[in-house]
Amino acid sequence: MSHVLIIGNGFDLNLGLKTSYKDFISSEFFTRNLEDSSLPLFKHLEDINKTNWIDIEKELVNYSKSEVETYAFLSEYKKLCEELKSYIKSIELNDVDKNSHAYRLLENIKGKQFLILNFNYTDSVEVILNSLGVPQYRIDESIIHVHGSVKEDDIIFGVDDDARINNEHSFLRKTSSSLYDGEQVMQALNDFESLSIFGHSLGESDHMYFECFRDLAMGRHSRARKQRESLNLYYYDEMAKYQLLSQIYTLSARQMGRLKDNLASFNEIDVSK
Repeated sequence: MSHVLIIGNGFDLNLGLKTSYKDFISSEFFTRNLEDSSLPLFKHLEDINKTNWIDIEKELVNYSKSEVETYAFLSEYKKLCEELKSYIKSIELNDVDKNSHAYRLLENIKGKQFLILNFNYTDSVEVILNSLGVPQYRIDESIIHVHGSVKEDDIIFGVDDDARINNEHSFLRKTSSSLYDGEQVMQALNDFESLSIFGHSLGESDHMYFECFRDLAMGRHSRARKQRESLNLYYYDEMAKYQLLSQIYTLSARQMGRLKDNLASFNEIDVSK
C-alpha cells in the first residue's frame, strides 16, 4: 500500500464542519437532555465543558470511577451515543472549504493508490472523493471506518482497554463493540510508503491501534523498504504539534530519535497557516 492516511476529527474541522464535542454539547441534540433527572451524565459533561476543553472519552473514564449505578450508566451511555449519532447525521457534508488543507490532501491522493483509516463518524471523505470523480468501487475499497459511521447507524464510542474504568462498565471499552477490528488497522499500518496523520491526536483511547510506531523505532517495520517510508504530521498549531509528538514518543517506546532515523522523511505541516 503506497499512501495511508489516518484522519480524526481535526480533518473534518479543517473542512469547516462543526464536528467537535463542543459543537455537539452546544446543540439541541445534547441540551434537550439536560433537564432529565435520569441522565446526570449530560449535566456532568456540560459542567466540564463550561470550564475546560472537553475530551468526552476521558470524562467517561472519570464518570465510571464515580458512584454511578451500572444499569443507570449503561442507559445514559446509550442515550449519549444515540444523540451523538443524530447530531452527526444533521451536519451538511456538501458545504466544505475547498481551499482547506484537508480538501487539497484528498485532491492530491485521488489518482494514487491509497488507504484511509477514518476514525470519524461522518462520510465527508466519501462525499468529497465522489465529487472529485473517484469511482465508487475505489472509494469503498479504500476507506476503513475504524469506529463505524452514522451512515451505517453504528459507531464505536468509548475507551481503550487500558483505561482504568469500573470493571462493571465493560460496555465503555471499544473492544466490546461488535464493530471492533483492530487487526485490519494494524495490518494497514504495517505496509505503507507514506503515512499521513491529519486531525488525529493519537490519544490514549486509540493507542491499541498504533503498534507500528514502536515497530518503526525498532526497525521491524517493512524490512524490504527500510528507510523508504515517510511520515507526515498535519497539526493545527504549535501546541498541537508538541502534543502529537508526545504521543508518538510514547507509542515508539520513547525511541523518537530511532524512529526518525528509520524513516526517509519526517514532515510537519501546520494547517493553521
